[in-house]
Amino acid sequence: MVPGIERSRVPGLLPWQICLLAYALGALAVESWVAPVVALCLLLTVDAILRRRRIHPAVPALCAAAGFLYAGAVLPQSPPVPPWVQPGEKVVVHGTVESVRTKPDMRLQMVLSDLSVENDDFHRSLQGKMVWTWKYPRRIPEPEQAVSVPVNLRPLAGFANPGLWNYEAYWQREGVFWRGWSIGKADIRWGPPPDGTLWSLRTALHDSVVSALPKGQGGAVVLNLLTGDRTHIMPETLDAVRSAGLAHILALSGLHVGYVALFGLLLAHFAGFVRPGFYLSMPRPKMAVLLAMPLVALYWWLGQPSASLTRASLMFFCWGFLLLAGRGRALVDGLFAALAIIILLDPLAVFDTGLRMSACAVAGIAFLFPVLRRWIAVRGRGFLRRSLDAAAALLCIGIAANIALLPVVAHGFGTVAPDLLLNLVWVPVVGFVVMPLGIAGMLAGALSNLYAPFAEFGNVLVLAASHVMDVLLDVLHWYRDAGLAPMGAVLRPLWPEMLGFAVLLAAALAQRRQLAVAALGTLLLFIPHIQMMVQDMHSVRLDMIDVGQGQAVLISTPGGHRVLVDGGGVGGRTFDIGRAIVGPYVAHGRPPRLDAVVMSHADHDHMGGLAWIVERFEVGRFIGNGETPDGISGGRIVAALKERGIPEQRLTYGDVFNAGEVAFRMVGPAADTEGWNSNERSLVLRVEWLNQPLALLPGDAERRSLQSLAESPVPCDAEVLVVPHHGSAGSVHPEALDAVNPELALVSCGKYNRYGFPKPEVLEEFERIGARVVRTDVHGAVRVRWLEPYSPQETDTARRGTFPKSGSVVTEP
Repeated sequence: MVPGIERSRVPGLLPWQICLLAYALGALAVESWVAPVVALCLLLTVDAILRRRRIHPAVPALCAAAGFLYAGAVLPQSPPVPPWVQPGEKVVVHGTVESVRTKPDMRLQMVLSDLSVENDDFHRSLQGKMVWTWKYPRRIPEPEQAVSVPVNLRPLAGFANPGLWNYEAYWQREGVFWRGWSIGKADIRWGPPPDGTLWSLRTALHDSVVSALPKGQGGAVVLNLLTGDRTHIMPETLDAVRSAGLAHILALSGLHVGYVALFGLLLAHFAGFVRPGFYLSMPRPKMAVLLAMPLVALYWWLGQPSASLTRASLMFFCWGFLLLAGRGRALVDGLFAALAIIILLDPLAVFDTGLRMSACAVAGIAFLFPVLRRWIAVRGRGFLRRSLDAAAALLCIGIAANIALLPVVAHGFGTVAPDLLLNLVWVPVVGFVVMPLGIAGMLAGALSNLYAPFAEFGNVLVLAASHVMDVLLDVLHWYRDAGLAPMGAVLRPLWPEMLGFAVLLAAALAQRRQLAVAALGTLLLFIPHIQMMVQDMHSVRLDMIDVGQGQAVLISTPGGHRVLVDGGGVGGRTFDIGRAIVGPYVAHGRPPRLDAVVMSHADHDHMGGLAWIVERFEVGRFIGNGETPDGISGGRIVAALKERGIPEQRLTYGDVFNAGEVAFRMVGPAADTEGWNSNERSLVLRVEWLNQPLALLPGDAERRSLQSLAESPVPCDAEVLVVPHHGSAGSVHPEALDAVNPELALVSCGKYNRYGFPKPEVLEEFERIGARVVRTDVHGAVRVRWLEPYSPQETDTARRGTFPKSGSVVTEP
């Protein structure tokens, strides 16, 4: 049995813990108040039902108000963008390294403070901090070291999509408002390093591990496990590990602190073996915790330290001190004590997805483990039975943590990797073989100055750890290639559903009066879907997703039918916009299912994100203009279509396909496209509902295609025009624009993009015809809804209140 966890009963929450949760909900209300207020009311209601002695509602309400006021007071405000910040124009940024984060694929991500900017004309200070990404770094800099780096300075902005992770707000909470990128040497100048003896020692340990490790991904993973350095991990390895549900192995967190704490248990066993009398003065569990504390502190120091490792170490120390004090609720109270320290010092930490996942995992173990152990246990004596019981306990811990994490993972990432088999292999092998070999080898290398043969011995141990990890990775790749570790896209629950899940768990764990709580949780699970079903029955919706400098449009029609036209694609080897943006947006509150996926043309900024969609979503058919997508994303699309048997359809001029009551008619290009470029061959689709034109989607159509559209006998008028080619100079043809005659023009482009889209002359053309322009770079994601063919349309944006009511367009409050 795990120390500090009782099999007999499920622990409840103390009044101060209810107040702490209320304080956290108040802090969350700084960005959006509806969900936190409802959650607070639910918390007090469920607590009143299940608890004999009730807390006066005024006390948690005051705590929530305190959290709201404190978080609002410390939330940094974005400074105005100076006029001299121009996209595509390099400046030299002078700053001080505040923190360093290692990233896969040879990248460092550093936060610079005390900023000033210099070019040929001026030298000025800059408000806020900058996140600087350095590709192929020559060194890992020391915090508090000065640096001067030439970068294309840009404000942090983009990907403003409701219901998704807010990139801009994440950095704003850390006081970071600017970003820059460098590759290789890039004329970077460093100031003198601070006098950091501890940093020098850590660097020496890091370098000793690097010198002992062979090249390859096994060694890269071992380096990450020992020192937190992820730079040598390649995207292919990261993707394979994620798809098998093993991402927590690479993220230094509670699991790794647990590995290190096991050394304390082993040392306690060894101490009792050498001298059994030790146990008369201190029980073995307490001795194990006491011996593990300095080891955990050392591991925290070696791990950079990362935020997740800091949280896990703090939780361990809170848990350990309570256990040493003889508390029976050590795990639950230790978790809440650590959370209290974290969010009282920094209330904005409540927005950290990593903190939420850590808290949910530990809470799941604390509350669900006792229940699962009643069902899964191996009774009896003997080494074999004890070993099987330990394996059963490990399985229960994994199941408990995964159940608690399920809604958080599904909401945050839109995917679930339900495979537990590899976890049963990887977790013990990494914990009992790889980590001990690596840590022992690193410590032996550190002692080589005292005794030279230790260096060679340490190298052998570290090398052995890397070979074991290579075997684990080979098994993983075989397992994945055999199709045994699928990562499935899932419905991303809405916040009422997440609250309903939590309430149902509380009802399942409660020992009395749980029927009312269960009914409340069930109601929360079903209300959002009933509301969406009613809404979808009588409306057509167009969503232009904010994918940066690209385009992705989702059309939803009565009866729950949906069509995705293009999928964005701006990103790199470690950023898949289909996985990070388009997929989660499409699956927010709805199943990952599409009637059709349309690729208007094969340019990467329109088709790159479609690879993830056709690989993971249920897709009725794939529609294109006959072009075969190329590159890495194109190869993934072609392979997924073949492997999954998704029907392909090529549209030609005049073709129509339907999604429920809505027709998609190809109205261009109407001429022979021989010799035209990819943009000019884009599908031009008109969306029609009951023979009424709603929207025109022309992809990246340019002058020749637009000319053919103007001369076509087929009508192309529409209320809404998705502006072709992101508002480039060639995206507007006066005759074609007059033929479409839109009321509303939607532009999909990246904020501060280097092309200067949309061009001023394009905006002037729309002003000429009286059409209002809504842009993703200004308004974020855009949503247009038609309630019926002749009713006013409702328009909403991710950044609300950005344009007033006008004409037939109504802005939602």
